[in-house]
Amino acid sequence: MFHQANLRVVDVYDTMLNDIQKQRSLLQMWVETVVTEFNRLVNWPLITKTHDDLAITFNNRMTRDLCQPSLLWQVKQLGGSIVISGFELSAVGNYCAVPIPVTLPSGTVTSLLGSTTEQIGNDPLTLWVSLDGSAMSFDLTSPISLNGTPWLATGKVAGAGPVTFAGPQYSGSSLQMGNNIGQSWRFIVLVGVVVFLMN
Repeated sequence: MFHQANLRVVDVYDTMLNDIQKQRSLLQMWVETVVTEFNRLVNWPLITKTHDDLAITFNNRMTRDLCQPSLLWQVKQLGGSIVISGFELSAVGNYCAVPIPVTLPSGTVTSLLGSTTEQIGNDPLTLWVSLDGSAMSFDLTSPISLNGTPWLATGKVAGAGPVTFAGPQYSGSSLQMGNNIGQSWRFIVLVGVVVFLMN
């Protein structure tokens, strides 16, 4: 959060940002640096939220974290390749008071099963799934090919070797491992940029 004093510009020293030297307020320096880095990393829309909307977003995230969502990939052999053909989403008691987002690298699912979709501009498709007492299983319309043999550990892929996603935008991408799911990539990238700038 920036305060009014951070708008001060008339008597500050020049700063060099993006090969342009001029007077800037602290707010200007932050915005120009963060937006440049954000656009360097992704071609997604940058969304500004009000403080009220941010409060709702963080409360919902806390609720989701307490639900301890878990994602299990459905891995199978398809035409000589090992692919992720779908996934199963669950949580503690298979219930969560708020929808859980799952970001899909390409394509969508064969049936939404009551969930909703979100895609703004060029960002990846996010599926918002409500859990009301049972786990939800989805089949991908575009299976994700794994170049290598996955090793399953406690229901999660612990290592899968090189991974190729369908579609040019994700060719050669690394597979995201671990338990954390349901985090909006826009938020993850923005937090990463802020942490980078603080260091």
